[in-house]
Amino acid sequence: QRQMCIRDRSPSTRANAAADDGGPLHPWMPVTFASRSPGSRVFPSAVVHGDSLYVFGGHDGTRALAVAEIFDVRACKWEDAPPMPTARSGPAAASVAAGKVWVLGGYPDGTVASSEARALTVVEAWSDGSCAWSTEASLTRGRTGAGAVVIPGEGQAQAQAA
Repeated sequence: QRQMCIRDRSPSTRANAAADDGGPLHPWMPVTFASRSPGSRVFPSAVVHGDSLYVFGGHDGTRALAVAEIFDVRACKWEDAPPMPTARSGPAAASVAAGKVWVLGGYPDGTVASSEARALTVVEAWSDGSCAWSTEASLTRGRTGAGAVVIPGEGQAQAQAA
């Protein structure tokens, strides 16, 4: 049986928990899934968006994956989202404004040990509201194994892969 552990910031623990920069934390707690857990893979991307953990792509040992899965932290339940338009391993992901999650770059096949020249420039966005994928402006060069952050500025959020 697969297990996952989480830490939770909760107002009920504020009085008796040590604080860090983000406030008090529960200790790490094992999660018992109310539904099946996702399949094994390497090189996926994950991001917290709202009250959920989103996991995108990866490699199953044979091929790059287009899967998109959502873990609802409150219900302890995994849900399948529609697959990404582009299968990839080693992408970056960022939670951006307007209910969107961007998935950037990655490799179309193989693992992150593949040639840098084969890294993808594609950026796709998952929308909570429409439960659908759209294509955003491409990266200027292919990236894989990168991190992505949201940089607020000029009234909009931008995801940057480094």
